Amino acid sequence: MSEPVLITVVGKSEVHHPAERGTVTLGVSFEGPETAASFEPAARVHTAIADELRKLAAQHPAPITWWSSGTLQTWSRRPWNAEGKILPPVFTTATTIEAKFADFAALAAWASRVALVGGVTVQGIEWALTEQTRDELRARVRREAVASAVHKAEDYARSLGLGGVSPVAIADPGMLEAGMMPSEFAPAPAGMRMAKAMSDSGGAIEFTPEHITIGATVHARFQAERATQ
Repeated sequence: MSEPVLITVVGKSEVHHPAERGTVTLGVSFEGPETAASFEPAARVHTAIADELRKLAAQHPAPITWWSSGTLQTWSRRPWNAEGKILPPVFTTATTIEAKFADFAALAAWASRVALVGGVTVQGIEWALTEQTRDELRARVRREAVASAVHKAEDYARSLGLGGVSPVAIADPGMLEAGMMPSEFAPAPAGMRMAKAMSDSGGAIEFTPEHITIGATVHARFQAERATQ
């Protein structure tokens, strides 16, 4: 009886899903000729934004699912002028604030409003899926990647005039080769897309949510029997 033919293939699948969460990162920073001149306005703005986020979190339903604020940090530096002279120290107080939104209309309105506050910078927005959706999509693309590998192996077998294929091994990329460690699969990183400009009427900045890409790759080995004459 002739030996079966081994067929080794790669199966892939990818899916794109609209973002379900958007995490806004704000930077709060003030400078002054002394500590109080930078710390006091930074503390006022920090407190005002934190109070507003607490109110948003208390709404039903709440447009935000989570928020956090860093501690205020102050440091000084001695700048130089164009002639190379050391100038008096400049004190800086800064912190960051993050808020995760489930309501993207509320995200755009809030981020547009706080972006107009002196000393505040919208540093970025990270788009993401909920944990449940991410896990469901990961399971889906893994199944589809396996199906892709099976179909590819069947195509190869038919093109060689062989019989049906049966699985010998299936693994994460690299694990079919001796001594190789699996490569970790992760969804494509959530992208950041910032608003480009304010409208002339002073309306909300347009924040466009990203589509999140989830993908999977499998390596598979099959055997196919040689067709009997």
